[in-house]
Order: sequence, then structure tokens, then C-alpha cells
Amino acid sequence: MRICFFLIFLLSFGVYQGDVASGQQRTQQDRFLLVWAGDADRQQEDFLAVIDVRSGSPTFGHVIATVPVGSKGNEPHHSMTPSQKSVGGDPAPGGLLEFDKRGTLLRRISAQDPQAGDAEISPYGLALKIDVDRMVTTNSGHGWLPSMNKMTDGYTVQLWRVSDLKLLRTMKFPTGPRGDENVAPYEPRFAHARDSQTVFINTVVGSALYVSTDVAAANPKFHLIYDFGKDSAPGYPLLSHDDRYYLQPLTSANKIIVLDVRDPLHPKLISEIRFDRDPVDATQTRVGQPHYLVLDRAERRAGVSNYTLDLPSFVADGDRRLYLLEFDRRTGELRFDQTFRDELTGAVGVDFNREVWLHGKTGAARPHGMIFLP
Repeated sequence: MRICFFLIFLLSFGVYQGDVASGQQRTQQDRFLLVWAGDADRQQEDFLAVIDVRSGSPTFGHVIATVPVGSKGNEPHHSMTPSQKSVGGDPAPGGLLEFDKRGTLLRRISAQDPQAGDAEISPYGLALKIDVDRMVTTNSGHGWLPSMNKMTDGYTVQLWRVSDLKLLRTMKFPTGPRGDENVAPYEPRFAHARDSQTVFINTVVGSALYVSTDVAAANPKFHLIYDFGKDSAPGYPLLSHDDRYYLQPLTSANKIIVLDVRDPLHPKLISEIRFDRDPVDATQTRVGQPHYLVLDRAERRAGVSNYTLDLPSFVADGDRRLYLLEFDRRTGELRFDQTFRDELTGAVGVDFNREVWLHGKTGAARPHGMIFLP
């Protein structure tokens, strides 16, 4: 199950990373959105859905292809692996898996650290920066096992050397005024500028944002720089390629916020967009709960899915809609693309609560990870 979704995102995320590096290609509009979706009741195969995002196309907003993945009950999620020899997290008992570019497993590397005491080691998020020879993994709690009756919470991040995948240290974040801001470090994002040692990491339970600007130093430090608000549940964030904007879905707060992080230690809120109201008629409520966010190559549009997790010990469902947003790089403002509408209902956003798909009458699905395709 883990290898199935890992390889899908190994391939798709690799396409995105490579294309963004080309300035010429970044000006072109991506044509399709590939969505990793799970069958809602886990009785049918999970699948990939291809959505037409070509503005002006007669099938704009339509699901134009679906591909069952040959298994069910996979809990669609996300993985980030931009290196030739890619590294992914292994949920239990705690460590890394190294793959070559063909997806062949090369080795397992334990994340256990004798110096970490009784801290929970449960790797979740991963980011690496080859030019500073550093990788960061987060130890966030998980609820994958049916025997668990609650989510277990991690408190630490781990720093690694990329060149030999040596674990250098396990660090616990400092807390702030609430006392719990450091709970469950989640998604790390390195600054893109060459030789930058800056990495941002959010906390999914603590609902806060931390940064280190000297992650390759002998004694790096992490600083609490922003409080998203207690129980706002940050989702999958993005950092624009000019390192100016940090875009953060707040699942329980039903919004995405945009921070100006050009001064990494002093971020500024510059815009937000809400998902608990109909994009056309604000008097009409919606469930919302945005979690996963992806930008196209030109960083002019964003895809957002309203689904998080459905595990034995933790459920955060959302309304299972997928939206297309317009992103103004001058101001940092996000707006709903109101022309991106469901082909069946005509409402803004593609609704995955449908009975019939192109591969059959398999019922509602849960959309999560996405990738723009040229």
C-alpha cells in the first residue's frame, strides 16, 4: 500500500520539480491536474483522476480520464522526493527508505537516536537541500494502526546529512505562550535560493510555524515565528520559488492564508481565502476543510482539495471538493476561479461525491494529493 502511493508521487512530483526549474516553461499554462483519489467506502479500487484545467477548453473542469491503481483502501496522501536517489518516510517503526530513480528499494535507514531519550520517532515530512548537504524529517504522530484509539503526537525534527544519509541530531522545538505550539512537526519547506540554510516547518497539532535560518550550522536553532491559531490544523503548505510567499491551508479554520516571508524571522499576513462559504454566494455555507495545495509551474494557479484523513483513530473528511484558485504573484492574493465548475452539478469546484466515474459506477471518492501536468 505505502509503495503504491509513494511511487505515484515519486514520478509525478519529479515532473513538477524538473519543469519549475525552467524559466521558459514556467510561463506556459499547465493543461491537466492529476488527482490521487481513494474510494470513499474502500470497497472499490482507488484511482488517479485527470481533470482538464485548460482555460477556454470545452471540457474545462471535467474529469477526462480515470485510472484504477489495482488496489483499494490506500488512504490517498502525499510524498515529496525531488532527488535522483529518492528518500521517503517509513511510518513504522521509524526510519527512511532509499529508492533509485526506477523505484527500486536500495536500503532502509533507521531514524532511532540514542540521544533522543523517549521522544517518539515516527518520520512523516521530509525535505532536502542538496547544495547545503542537509535533509530534515519531522516526527509527527500518526494513527495508522487499528489498535490505536487516538493520534500519537511527536515533538521533534531530525537533521540528516544528504551525502551519506547520516542522522546528525534530533531536536525539539521551543514552545510559545500557549505551551503546545511545538506538537506534531509536520511539513518542512526549504528556501529555494542557492546555498540558503532556511527551512520552514509547520506543526499540525500545535498549529504554528517555525523556521531555522542556519540549518547546516554546527548548532542550528529553530524559532517560533507565527501562531496560526489553536486547533487550526495546518495542512500541506507551499513556498513560492522566489521565497517570498508561504501559502498555508488551515483545515479546521477553513481557509488558506498567505504570508510574506522575505524576512523569515518576521512573517507578515498579507491575504486569506475562506472555504466555508460558497464561492459565488457567500450567504451559503459549505463544509470546506482545505488541506492539500499545489501550484502550477507558472505559479499563477493553485489546486486545492478538501479532504485530509480517514484513519482508525483520526477522521478529518471535508466536503471532498477540488477547487482551482488564481494566484496574484504581485499581491499574494488568492481568488476562486469561478469558471472552474463541476460538469454534473454546475457548481464551482469539482465534487468527488459522485456515483459514476469513467472507470465504472464505484461511488464517492476522497481526493487528496495533486500534480499539475503540462
